[in-house]
Amino acid sequence: MDNLTHSLVGIALSRAFFKDKAPLATTMLIVAANAPDVDVLWSMRGIRYIEYHRGFTHSLLFLPLGMLLISWLWRGLAGRLQRRKGSWDPAKGRWRPRGETEEGQRKNPVSWRLGLAAGLLGIGSHLLMDWTNSYGIRLLDPLSQHWFALDWMPIVDPWLWLILLACLTLPMLLAMVQHEQGGPRGHYRKSAAVALLAMGAWWGVRAAAHQRALEKLRQALDEPAANRALAAYPTFTSPLTWRGVASLPDRYQIGDITAGNGKPPRLHDLYKPAATPAILAAEHTRAARIFLQFARDPWVETRPGAGNTTVVMISDLRFGTPKSFHGMGVRVRLQHDLRPMSEQFRF
Repeated sequence: MDNLTHSLVGIALSRAFFKDKAPLATTMLIVAANAPDVDVLWSMRGIRYIEYHRGFTHSLLFLPLGMLLISWLWRGLAGRLQRRKGSWDPAKGRWRPRGETEEGQRKNPVSWRLGLAAGLLGIGSHLLMDWTNSYGIRLLDPLSQHWFALDWMPIVDPWLWLILLACLTLPMLLAMVQHEQGGPRGHYRKSAAVALLAMGAWWGVRAAAHQRALEKLRQALDEPAANRALAAYPTFTSPLTWRGVASLPDRYQIGDITAGNGKPPRLHDLYKPAATPAILAAEHTRAARIFLQFARDPWVETRPGAGNTTVVMISDLRFGTPKSFHGMGVRVRLQHDLRPMSEQFRF
């Protein structure tokens, strides 16, 4: 998922479980919820994005290491604040002035247990959310490079933004108004719990719609569905619209599926091209090899280029149709003797 969604979930986790128990709780939960995406620091250039992003830092093996790092960082920052401000009062959610510091209150306000729990929930929420979308996640890296994906959610879901923002901000605004009128300031734990439950319910809605889309795709096929790879990929615009893809040995059958009505989807055929020398040469480039390991429904097109060159474009049907090549893919330019001139990854 996108980092705004991860951050909103981090805020909800902080308010529901950690707020007032220790200083910097919300900050550290936001950090933990986004921590796996630190891999963009070494995976932003070209095909390295596919090669390294959502790899080790998104794996189950990284989870205990990330928990330790979050706990160590939180304890270190809280300890520095404590030396400046006194001691933390969890009952009131604030720092005690130095003169009010009680004997025995000099220990670090963030215990290892609290820090590890924050790391587990923050980083764990990131892995879980990335698992739900169609891009996928390498949960077993580096032991296995297999991609796991539930295909329930698009990478960016504006509907989930609305759910989380409504559950988190409206109660906060109401509490601020109440406080201005002399009432007590709320702790927002209930609204945060509602936000997390609403997100879980939304996943349930998307999972049910995904299953319905797969069933409609299976019923619309003009041949028996045995031994086929069937997929229903979520779209950005509507939670009820899915991109259906059925892979046959010689072609794909694709079409948009509306899970909320009884109309069968209209499928059209995309015939897979023969393995020409130009395609084989392009597939042996480094960028193409990495991309084809990632692609689930690869599509290859060949076009003449300028100056007696050939351009081979490799895309993935889960990110769009091949007509415009505006989605994710690799473009390889070959000389007249099929030697690669350039290879470019586009996202």
